[in-house]
Amino acid sequence: VKLGVAEVQVHEPILVTSKGPGMVEMIPALYGGDGTRGALTADDRLAVNLVMYFDGLDESVYRAVSGSNVASVSMDFTRGDNIAMLETLGFPTDKRLGLGAIDGRSIWKFHPDDLVQLLKRVRECISSGKIPSKISVQPSCSLQHLPYTVEAEVNLKENKELGLAPVLSFAYEKLGELSAVRESLTKLESASDAFGEVRLSWEDFYRLNPKKQTVWDRITSITESDLSRPEQFAERRPKQMTDCHILPTTTIGSFPQTDEIRRLRRRFVNGTISKSDYETEIDKQIAYNIGVQEALGIDILVHGEPERTDMVEYFAQKLDGFAFTQNGWVQSYGSPGVRPPIIFT
Repeated sequence: VKLGVAEVQVHEPILVTSKGPGMVEMIPALYGGDGTRGALTADDRLAVNLVMYFDGLDESVYRAVSGSNVASVSMDFTRGDNIAMLETLGFPTDKRLGLGAIDGRSIWKFHPDDLVQLLKRVRECISSGKIPSKISVQPSCSLQHLPYTVEAEVNLKENKELGLAPVLSFAYEKLGELSAVRESLTKLESASDAFGEVRLSWEDFYRLNPKKQTVWDRITSITESDLSRPEQFAERRPKQMTDCHILPTTTIGSFPQTDEIRRLRRRFVNGTISKSDYETEIDKQIAYNIGVQEALGIDILVHGEPERTDMVEYFAQKLDGFAFTQNGWVQSYGSPGVRPPIIFT
């Protein structure tokens, strides 16, 4: 308040999990309700927007946050069934509803029919008084889970045979989707026209990428026995590493990607060295890694994975059904960034 901040967002995704109902008793202490002001809502000059996402809320949690002193309650309407709860229980008139109508962690554009259906139900709730007209149209969660923009993906845009780029929606594109949702919510009769281009893009995508029946048959025939090992751990363990002492040593994960390796890979990608020359240099790096481990007396050796670009993309490039971005960087954990492949088929 002293800094002139009028509203703060507090993200509580844990409240949508199975632990949520067990935390109901803690909500008044933080956000008020049941006659208490709440530690975070004690000053009326500071509005608190409580944001919950990645699933629907349990009824007990919803009742608790509805009765709290927060100014706004933001919920995810792309997962779970929060809209059904609003239809049944209504929404408090003293609060603003954060309508998370666009999936903030999906790289795909919305499906028009599903979104139109949601907006119809929201409009009906407004008309019947179940929901007040104070609504913020927003993504279901922070857009930090997405790459920046599809516009930077030149290769995907040029590959018309996949029909992939027109149905992708990164962080920047999500903002345009929010504008379309806002307009459609006020003029629902024009939603079909507003979403027409998206609908055509999806139809084109499905036409170009039909379901592979052989793969689908294998997926649907998976049984419990396919998910378990034929032998229990007690049977497997005596057969493993029989020539090692009781505490064998090894390394976990790959060796560091040195500047030399990165320069080598950049030259290969740019076409300044051949695949054969690239693989020869990688083999030298592997030999060096193994030599270091042998010199240290390591029991179980690893090759260090100098050929691998990252934890996922390298393997996906050897499979069908994956597409790859040029600039689709997202945060992995901590500070590292990765470019996850896109499963599209």
